[in-house]
Amino acid sequence: MELDIQRFLQNPDQQLFEFQHFPTSYLRLAAHRVAQHYGLITMVQDGQVNKILVQKTSECRYPAVRLSEIPAKQSGGDTPEMIKLAIKPRPNKGSINDPNGFGIKRNPMRSVEERKEEYDRARARIFSSPSSPTADDTLPQLSSDSKDLNFKQG
Repeated sequence: MELDIQRFLQNPDQQLFEFQHFPTSYLRLAAHRVAQHYGLITMVQDGQVNKILVQKTSECRYPAVRLSEIPAKQSGGDTPEMIKLAIKPRPNKGSINDPNGFGIKRNPMRSVEERKEEYDRARARIFSSPSSPTADDTLPQLSSDSKDLNFKQG
């Protein structure tokens, strides 16, 4: 592929070059990238995805490093820079007996009763603050107000 482009660049009379048929999208992408490395413009003919045309531009040049000169990655076990990762457990921040842990259980498999108890405790903690009325004070007022509204309309 790179040799084809080098021959194309050496021929001053040729302005367009058509790549051979590439069966996979990976090879087509590689053809586009190799042409871009040499400063060429690539295009695809209408309706024919497999035909890649390359056109010379004023920026086309021989790069300082040819792609064929770059060594391929060695995929062997001889690389000493392998990093060993260890996943450590996080510290338990919210235990039931911890007064600063808000009493949150971390067990995802809880029964409905346990979840309801936790919900009731949280609700009691939220509504027992001195700045807001308690849950018991607000419920009778709402029900008596709603009775008065129904009585006036009827």
